[in-house]
Order: sequence, then structure tokens, then C-alpha cells
Amino acid sequence: MDIKRLAAKINKTAHEKGWYEKGERNFHEVVALMHSELSEALEEWRAGHGITEVRIENGKPEGVPIELADAYIRIIDTCHELELPVETLGGPVSDKSVPFSADIANLHRGLSQALDDLDLDVTKPEPKSWQLGAVAAEIERVCENWGIDLEAAVLQKMAYNESRPYRHGGKKA
Repeated sequence: MDIKRLAAKINKTAHEKGWYEKGERNFHEVVALMHSELSEALEEWRAGHGITEVRIENGKPEGVPIELADAYIRIIDTCHELELPVETLGGPVSDKSVPFSADIANLHRGLSQALDDLDLDVTKPEPKSWQLGAVAAEIERVCENWGIDLEAAVLQKMAYNESRPYRHGGKKA
């Protein structure tokens, strides 16, 4: 997956679908939505769905991989929009002795750290910007560890998102 091209395509779709209608999004809300996607992944797992299972309900892809893909999509879209690094960082695979729920909790912690670290005040030099991209890389590592095909889930969710109407459900940007 060429993450820079993927981020650009995701960001283009987000603009076309109205999610940047007024030119910007509230960063705090966007991070909260990233947290919600991670929580949805955990809820899918807790409901007894297989960790690699993807199913279609009412035409919409669902499952742990899809919810992790949703979080990943939101993260790299935000990185692209804010011109933050989106390169994958590589590194070791997450610890296989850690339960899935702990991996999700650690991803939540990373997002919270990103919110703390990312200072969007343009009057301050050199905002810390690495943490949000690091969470995307950690999602990749968690998926690799659990046998989740993140690339397939991201592509499936992107295709679904492209088929959705403008600002589906009349939601706020």
C-alpha cells in the first residue's frame, strides 16, 4: 500500500463527500471519532465476531477489520489534510501475548497522546506531529499480529465510502 497516495485518495473522497465543506474540521471531534472506530472494533470482537471476519449487513461492510480500517482511514485522512507525516514507521509487530483488548486500549492511548502532542496553534514553532502517524503504523502492526488484512479492509471500506451519498445521514462535518 502506498500510504501517501492512499491518504490523498481518501482525502479527495472526504472533500467530495462534504466532510471538509467549510474548509476545516474540528480536530478534537475527529480524534473522538477515531476513538469511536477503535471502540467499535472492540465491540465487534466482544460480540463474538471472528477477529478477521468481514460481513455485509444492509450493503455495508462490518467487522473488526472494517472498524480498524475506519480508524486508519480517519487517521491518514487527517494526517494528509493537516500535512502531517503519513509514512508507515515499520518496527516490531505487537506482542502476541497481549490480548486484543489490550492492543485496542494501547491504540486509544496513542490517539490520546496525539491529541496532547499535536499543537495546532500556528503561532508556535514545530508542533509535535509524529504521534498521529505513529498510531496508523501501530494499527498496521496490530492487524499484522492478528492476521487481519488491513489493506483489503481499507480498500473495501473506501469503495463503500465512495458509493455513499454526500454527507450521508446529514451528519456534521
